Amino acid sequence: MTSDKRKEESDPRTEAELGAGHSKRKEKSKKSNYMDNKSPKIKDYRDLFVWQKACQLIKKGLKILRDAKKDFISWAIIKQLVASLLSIRANIVEGWCGHHGKSFASYLEIARGSTGETEDWFYALYDEKYITETMYNDVSKDCRELMAMLSGLINKIRK
Repeated sequence: MTSDKRKEESDPRTEAELGAGHSKRKEKSKKSNYMDNKSPKIKDYRDLFVWQKACQLIKKGLKILRDAKKDFISWAIIKQLVASLLSIRANIVEGWCGHHGKSFASYLEIARGSTGETEDWFYALYDEKYITETMYNDVSKDCRELMAMLSGLINKIRK
């Protein structure tokens, strides 16, 4: 067994990110080999779907904030919102770069918490009429999708 194969099999992030359909043991059938050759390899945190989704959420969130009505109260909410929004991606990266296995999952849990916090700050803006219901519903949907993705990855790592 080569060191590359050993690394691939021992890295729980690869298995977790590829999902339940990916097998660590390559079967000898042509169909299995074809599928394995087409599976993405996780070499960097930028390859993680949760990181990519967090980037999309940040772009969407910042666009909404640029268009939001501004006053003293909204600025206080926006300050907290930007911090929680950026914390999502930062915790994914910090966990990937400095930790493995269950420790990486702990950083993903923090990212999931920051995603929930972000959704709530957007609700505060909506509730106080700084953003529209459509804006809130759109970003809320994305937050919930990211939380579900993070939960799935956390569960796969912790198995």
